[in-house]
Amino acid sequence: MTPELAAFSDWTLALLPRLFLYPGGLWLLAALLLFRSASGGLPAVQPSRLLHDLARVNLLSAALAWTAIALLPFPGIPPLPYPVDRFVPLALLALSFLLDIKGGKASPLQGVVTAIVTLAVLIPSIESRTLFGTSAHPTIAVVASSLAVGIALVALLQAGEGQQSISGGVRWLSWLCLGLLPLWQFIAVEGAWLPSLTVVVALLLLCGLSRLLPDGGRAAVWAASSALFLALLGLLPALLASV
Repeated sequence: MTPELAAFSDWTLALLPRLFLYPGGLWLLAALLLFRSASGGLPAVQPSRLLHDLARVNLLSAALAWTAIALLPFPGIPPLPYPVDRFVPLALLALSFLLDIKGGKASPLQGVVTAIVTLAVLIPSIESRTLFGTSAHPTIAVVASSLAVGIALVALLQAGEGQQSISGGVRWLSWLCLGLLPLWQFIAVEGAWLPSLTVVVALLLLCGLSRLLPDGGRAAVWAASSALFLALLGLLPALLASV
């Protein structure tokens, strides 16, 4: 076996538990069911509704979003032998969204918010010039980035993301986990329970906030505008710090 083939084999073996157990697979399935019930109520997790949505799911779009979350450097699981940078999961999520647009399961407003959340997720890497890391302590750029991601996720909920398709729900959870990544730089975490609890709390808070806001496109536009403002607010110090 050549060294290149051996390295690829090691990387694939390290990826398998991520895909099928944590943070993908069983963990992701539980998070998806919680997300659907929190955003759409109990009817969204009824067996008939789940079977209906599974029959209509864009398999390739859902698989790309699933792979994106499996590649994230989550606490409680060994890192990949060759870690990826933020651009890989971002590219997978962007491609997943484009496939849903082609399939008629995404709106132009969702596309705008997806671009905003992509910019917000990139800010910590711009500031620190690292793969997934951030600065050693919370900065204005990092805080603004995380807030922008959270508000953008509320805007996506208002625009129907995740409530219309399973692939959209997986994508939403991937964005949430990307937005929480800077937190693991400032808190020493060894197991998987604290990240899981943090995801659950953030998920419930964002879904609860979305349900408190009035339905309709106006709330989504206001949330998207606020997220864009915060993203730009964080981008400026990030660019200055990277010079």
